[in-house]
Amino acid sequence: MASLCKWKWRKKIVKETSDAAALVQCSNSPKSENRIHQACFLDLLSKNDETESVCAVVCGKRCFNAVLKALKAADNPVSTSKKRLTILSRHPRSGLRGTTTYRTAKDIQSKISSLEQSFKTATDWLGATGQDVQDEKCLRDAILSRCPYYYDLYGTMNDRDSTTPLRLNMDAIDVSEESSTDDDSDDGSASNEGDVSSIEGVTTEPTGINSDAVVPRESE
Repeated sequence: MASLCKWKWRKKIVKETSDAAALVQCSNSPKSENRIHQACFLDLLSKNDETESVCAVVCGKRCFNAVLKALKAADNPVSTSKKRLTILSRHPRSGLRGTTTYRTAKDIQSKISSLEQSFKTATDWLGATGQDVQDEKCLRDAILSRCPYYYDLYGTMNDRDSTTPLRLNMDAIDVSEESSTDDDSDDGSASNEGDVSSIEGVTTEPTGINSDAVVPRESE
């Protein structure tokens, strides 16, 4: 069965000729086989604005708006400046030299975190593996491959407390200081052993003749 006209005002449209009553296929929905009378299509165009750009046959208001939107998109393609700006903010080297690009606070924070992480990676490699490298050029190339800004950030990062611990477990311990402390404690314990006041049951008190002299006295 042939499809009927999809225009909602089709019953009110007068179709004086056979051409006006002829059904035509909708260009926006060819698979659905929606159709519209020639007279109804002219009535549809008269009830809508911006009909000059729409040349294809459409069966209703929805298809008319879809075709009009597609034509506007073809004439004015969506600009990709925002996408290019995002790429430049993440990879500043890909931009032209001497140009200034807009950076958001999130982009700056991400860049700083990336620099700190790469510097830490180069520092850990140098402390763990790079000590065995004798060739200065090879050592420098290996460091720069892990952190391209290592030598630029070296002075700044070393001044930060978070990157330079105050003391490590491998630090040398001052043995002479500890030995002197042990000697002092030994001398104190030896002097207490020879003191009469430490004997149980014996108390001391100063005499009137010499206040410095100490005479033992048995307790009652």
